[in-house]
Amino acid sequence: MALHEDLCDLYALETPLLLARRRAQKRRQQWVNDILSKRQMFGEFSHMCKDLKKDESQYFGYFLMKCDTFQCLLNKVQDQLKKYSTFRETISPEERLAVTLRQGFKKTSVCHCLYFNYVTVGRIIHETCNVIWELLRNDHAPFPSEEQVDHIAAEFYRKWRFPNCVGSIDGKHIRIKCPKQSRSMYYNYKKYFSIVLQGVVAADYRFICIDVGAYGKQSDSGIFGYSNLAKQLERGALKVNCETELPGTELPVPYVLVGDEEYPLKTFLMRPYPQRRLGSEEEIFNKRLAHARQVVECAFGIVSNKWRILLKALEVTPERAEQIVKCICLLHNIIIDKEGMTDLRPTTVEPSNPHLNRFATRGENRSTARACDVRDTFKMYFVNNP
Repeated sequence: MALHEDLCDLYALETPLLLARRRAQKRRQQWVNDILSKRQMFGEFSHMCKDLKKDESQYFGYFLMKCDTFQCLLNKVQDQLKKYSTFRETISPEERLAVTLRQGFKKTSVCHCLYFNYVTVGRIIHETCNVIWELLRNDHAPFPSEEQVDHIAAEFYRKWRFPNCVGSIDGKHIRIKCPKQSRSMYYNYKKYFSIVLQGVVAADYRFICIDVGAYGKQSDSGIFGYSNLAKQLERGALKVNCETELPGTELPVPYVLVGDEEYPLKTFLMRPYPQRRLGSEEEIFNKRLAHARQVVECAFGIVSNKWRILLKALEVTPERAEQIVKCICLLHNIIIDKEGMTDLRPTTVEPSNPHLNRFATRGENRSTARACDVRDTFKMYFVNNP
């Protein structure tokens, strides 16, 4: 009986302590951190947005685009970004878009300036990038129609003096953090983890083809060979199976892309002549091809200088890294479509940095006789038409 009474007394003493502890835990389980709840009062976005609209240059420096472009983009995506809640104040579509456009800076800095926690920022960027890509890719990065291909070729000849060219192609390794799964597939020969971006750029620096997601482990020759882009070209995409006479001649050659020595020589893909035993005629061809390739180098330089998140390892999963990179290329096109090239400064060629690396010279190149004939035809055209 005494033991039973002692247990009852002990339970009576512990019960208030347990209840107090549970109440304390409930107080900690709050919707929003006390500091973050002051976002509307102290957050950078709430105070600066109206003032930035008064100064176009300051607005451009903050959002990486003009005010009209931001508003146009917001009008197209805001319905999909809008959230509803009866328990707490939601984050507006305008703030969500602002957070995403600020992703070029350290995520922790964005959190502190805009009064969001780290997890919320990551979720906002993921959702917004997905909405932008799904809603706007067909308007600003569609696969070119036959009529558009003819226009691209005409512009390439006018601006870059390379006839029958429908794009300049290049690829980059995008550094990512070590994935939790399949890490060996992303570990490249440069000793870091990466995914690969391959882009085809038109004469006006716009991306007309975006292929992201190849494993960094793949050899550079294999990255192109196994890509969706290569498969589409083999099936005749971009009218590469259609022959057109070179300007002022009766020499029919197919539409082609121009790439560097890391790409294979194909009937639809021109690469430089090898440096060994390089004659004067071959050197003329190489110089003309290098001139045309500047457009893709400039495009990558513009993208990496504007969206500086690409200059460091992306602290996200490979799937989200792929999504971010595609969205950045699409935003690049949107800005060109809305603003032109005045603020992009295309003369700034890609910076040398360890996180956006070109392919290395280690690929195989088994060229067909027909591909060599096509290149020789271009060579003689350039020799006779300096």
